[in-house]
Amino acid sequence: MIKTKATRKLLPTQLEITILLILLALLAPLISASSHDIEPIDTGGFDPNNPESWDFSDPLLYDHPEVFENPALYGQIQWGLVPESSYAHVVDWGAIHDFSAITLSSQHIAWNNVHQEYITGRKVSEIPDEHFNPAQVKKENLKFATADQIGLHLAEFDNLRDADPSEVSTVFAREPFHAELDISRANTVRFDQATNMITGDFPAYDPADYPKGNYKQQIIGQQVIITPLKEDGTPDTSKEVIIFGKKATFFRNTDDSINVDITDMAGDEEAGVTGKQKGHITTTDDSELDFDTREGGEVVIKENGDVYGRNTRVINDEQQEVIEGTFSIKENGLRIELQSDNGQSTFFDGETQTMVTTNGNGADNPLVVVQEDYGIPADADNYVVYGEDVLHVHGLAEADQYDLHAITEHPTATVDYEHESITAQGLVRVTDDHSFYQGYSTSSTLERHREGITDMVRIDGSSDGTIGLYVQKALLTGSDPETSGGVGQRKENSLVIVVDRVNGAMRIDAGQDSLGILAETAQTPGNLLLFENQLHVQAGQNSMDITKEGGLFFTDSKGKITEILSPQNTQFVVGDTLLDVNEQIAELDKQIQERTANGEDASYFINQRSLLQFLNVNYQAQGLLDTQEYDTAIGQLTAFMDEHRDSAAFDYAKMSLAELYLSKSLAEAASDQESQQARAQALVLYRELLAKPGLSDDARRGIAVTLHQQKLYDQARDAYLSVIDSSPNKATAAATYIAIAGTYLEADDNPRFAIAALDQALKADPDNQEAIELKMHIESALLDTISQAISGEDAILMKQWEEKIGLGQEVWNTGIGTSMMALFTDYYENVETSAVLVKEQLSVQQRGVLLIKSLHDKGTHSRKSKLWVGKTSLASSAFLFVMLMSEGEQQPCTLPQK
Repeated sequence: MIKTKATRKLLPTQLEITILLILLALLAPLISASSHDIEPIDTGGFDPNNPESWDFSDPLLYDHPEVFENPALYGQIQWGLVPESSYAHVVDWGAIHDFSAITLSSQHIAWNNVHQEYITGRKVSEIPDEHFNPAQVKKENLKFATADQIGLHLAEFDNLRDADPSEVSTVFAREPFHAELDISRANTVRFDQATNMITGDFPAYDPADYPKGNYKQQIIGQQVIITPLKEDGTPDTSKEVIIFGKKATFFRNTDDSINVDITDMAGDEEAGVTGKQKGHITTTDDSELDFDTREGGEVVIKENGDVYGRNTRVINDEQQEVIEGTFSIKENGLRIELQSDNGQSTFFDGETQTMVTTNGNGADNPLVVVQEDYGIPADADNYVVYGEDVLHVHGLAEADQYDLHAITEHPTATVDYEHESITAQGLVRVTDDHSFYQGYSTSSTLERHREGITDMVRIDGSSDGTIGLYVQKALLTGSDPETSGGVGQRKENSLVIVVDRVNGAMRIDAGQDSLGILAETAQTPGNLLLFENQLHVQAGQNSMDITKEGGLFFTDSKGKITEILSPQNTQFVVGDTLLDVNEQIAELDKQIQERTANGEDASYFINQRSLLQFLNVNYQAQGLLDTQEYDTAIGQLTAFMDEHRDSAAFDYAKMSLAELYLSKSLAEAASDQESQQARAQALVLYRELLAKPGLSDDARRGIAVTLHQQKLYDQARDAYLSVIDSSPNKATAAATYIAIAGTYLEADDNPRFAIAALDQALKADPDNQEAIELKMHIESALLDTISQAISGEDAILMKQWEEKIGLGQEVWNTGIGTSMMALFTDYYENVETSAVLVKEQLSVQQRGVLLIKSLHDKGTHSRKSKLWVGKTSLASSAFLFVMLMSEGEQQPCTLPQK
């Protein structure tokens, strides 16, 4: 039976009592018949079966739970009058469509059943933080959400931009982000709880990477703008960085370095970085690109792999390409387009040591750079085609390859270099290590090739006036008047030859300055003019020849030869004395004849004569080595030894012959079998010289190097140690320990033993820069390797590194270093490292690594690595190390053993 509260009147009237009794009497049968279904109406007047009788404005009505049992009546309920009572549990909260008058902080609301889309306006801010559901609240009402509500439900927002940006900023200003983030001009912003990154139609990143107080973050459309703050808290816009691309992701490495991943990019999308920023980009085809954008710079990568850069520098790890300035990389990196943008733009290929530079090329007329197998780009006015010992330059461009430097200054100008031969057309300038050419008209042509030790040059042109200028570089060595017979001043000189056309006839002129230099050299005792090759210049039917001895000859169109200057006699520097070999031999011949005629002993003078003859033989061998005619040089030395078996020169010649065989074993043209045979012959000769006073140390070094080349590493180490024991010289010891380190790196792939050897090198010579740098590089590589090995996330990068470089012998072959190569080369300025680094260091060091690998595999480079034999002393000096000058005590080796 329903009970109500006491009636308002304390006592009913008699009439009311009488009427009530009559009604009860009339209804009694009905009440009795359905007493189990309908409860009688209470005296308070509330009829639960007659909602039409309810007064929804009466607060007492809501004391009856029956009022809440019919959701159809919820629209009439005045929820502001509803008490927070136990009756709330009978409310069907899912049926409420108007929460404007409901106290949302009530503890009795069943929030699991509430449809929050019906909570509108500022009422949204009253939803308890823990019950707030941004997925249910209507989009237009999310702007009323508070920072506390947003903070608890960041990941549930389909777009944080629907919320109040100031409230969102408050959320990110707190921990764990502690970031100053402005999304007021963003399009779509979401938070990924699994990665703590914000995503959307901009590059995904972690706001916590750029802490408040140091950086200001702003998302505008598809861009993320990171602005460093000055010490006073104001933005430093000069260092502002913009990262864009909605399918990109970026991570902060350091204050000025980020990693950008665009592997998910598709269609016509693009991503990039603008502003002063360094970083690393992983592209859609899993290739890698390091970049360094300067102030006002930009790098943009498209889905198809094309890259655009402005005022920036990029490095392609795999191809070892460095590009700087304003450029485009197209066709999967096969085509590079350079533009001149506030200066020059450059391209560098580390494998071929090729550098290309713009020469006033605009966006509508770029300089196109391609590799040799690409072919000539038919759609380009200006281009450079390059390869190993190949360089073709056309139009407006500037290009270098090793010592060759070419500049073309007219749309029709060309320079073509292939394997020591050069042709040029038009307004060009071409320079190498021993010559310079300039074409003065569009019709000027140059052809140059080498025959033996002579540069054959032809210069021609159809227009009157100066056709071309050819300069042969030379070094004038003059005697020092303060030192008796000593070599003093060394002065660079240039032998200038001018070719012109006068009234249709070609004319060739050496010039007064050049004639003066040659004449002074020939006529002044003690002067020696040194240059790379002899020179033959052809101009029309006329020609001019300059010999290495300093002679100058002119040949006219009829074949008549005019000797302008007589050649010098062969001269050598022996110790500190400049020696004219032919004159000395002539003097010795007189002494020998006189003593023989008088019956006196002439053996001393005969030995001296044989030594001087040996110098001449070595000099001739040098010319043959320049052209890699090893067998001819070996034949000449062998013939000399046969004629001088009993002379003092015999053992010196044998040492030179051993060196010659070892040089031949490293020649790029030698087959594996020829190399093995040459090393074996060298080893026999070196061992025969071990017992020879004055040559034993050189022989020990030769044995060690030969065993090293034969990959007999244990024997090579023992031989190297014997070099140290026999030569107590700190430079010798340090360089030898570096070579020992090379054996460990090559044989065992054991960098720790190599480090131990380098420690010994530094103990012997603490200032040895090669040992310091090599040890540093090996340690860096080890640290990087260990770091990656313990990081599961870097497993893929580690695998790529191993595949790219080779974790075994390929990596550590470079440990042989410049000391090993110094035996056979006089050029290694470009060697920047002696061990491969990984990750960020790999791109910086690869250029040096490739050069050393090339030297190790081939032994020589066709232009720069010149093999040589005993140039400057009776005892051959072409051995393991270039300078052995500083004396010092040598510590014993304490290397770990296998």
